[in-house]
Amino acid sequence: MRRIDVEALKRDHRVEEIIERYGIELRAGGRALLGRCPFHDDGGRPNLYVYPSTKSWYCYRCSVGGDVISFVERIEGVGFRDAVARLTGESQRATEATQRPMRGPKSRESHRPAWEPDERACLAAAVELYHNH
Repeated sequence: MRRIDVEALKRDHRVEEIIERYGIELRAGGRALLGRCPFHDDGGRPNLYVYPSTKSWYCYRCSVGGDVISFVERIEGVGFRDAVARLTGESQRATEATQRPMRGPKSRESHRPAWEPDERACLAAAVELYHNH
């Protein structure tokens, strides 16, 4: 892999634009842009804050944040090199399709562990006990 100027990459790829390309709607909220975090169920409340002035993002519910590269790493489930490659590849193809959406966020359900039948039964018993006492 050739050497990449990471700071130039961050400067050339505005974090808010990349986040919106993943289908996350952002709206103005003071000095930040607000949106629903793709990494968990927000319960209808925006917890994702995007700060264009510092080129960063942060979710106040799952306590995760970073820059444009870390966002691509997390949403794509890839490492640093692959995230950089996706961003540089995306910028090289910009003349082909500037508004083509990138791969969408994974289902929120995919981040949750699957419950085994005996675990579900145990959880149901705990809920029943909690509600009856």
